[in-house]
Amino acid sequence: MAQSLFISEDYVKSNSRIDENVDIKLIEPTIAEMQDVYLLQYLGSSLFNDLDTKIATSTTNAAEDTLIKDLIAPMLLKFVTMELTNVLLFRYSNKNISTKSSDNAQPINDNNYTKLISYQKDRAEYYGQRLIDLGGTEGKKYNPNSGKWY
Repeated sequence: MAQSLFISEDYVKSNSRIDENVDIKLIEPTIAEMQDVYLLQYLGSSLFNDLDTKIATSTTNAAEDTLIKDLIAPMLLKFVTMELTNVLLFRYSNKNISTKSSDNAQPINDNNYTKLISYQKDRAEYYGQRLIDLGGTEGKKYNPNSGKWY
């Protein structure tokens, strides 16, 4: 079974500064990659796999929906936005790797680029720390009524 996406392309575009014209072919693989690289380590494999299966079959319960909406989606969004900074900057072709530019925009300098990446990562790690502070560890379940793990 293919991995489910915990957030959608629409969620990314609606809740970030990612332009509406950014291709889904760039966004969806980035979501999947950031789930593997970051989300899996924050949730642990048991909870990650459980949620992945339930998202794929549309069987998440209210507590899981709240966990996803309040903690997972905002964290994942920031990691995706951070990674899209690289993905959108470079284009790979059979002849070279290049950067894109437009007539109406100027590319950012290296210093601003580094600041942007750092800013996005700091925000993502904030949500990740909230998840950890609530006790998001292997094999636990989230109770939205108490805001605690059990």
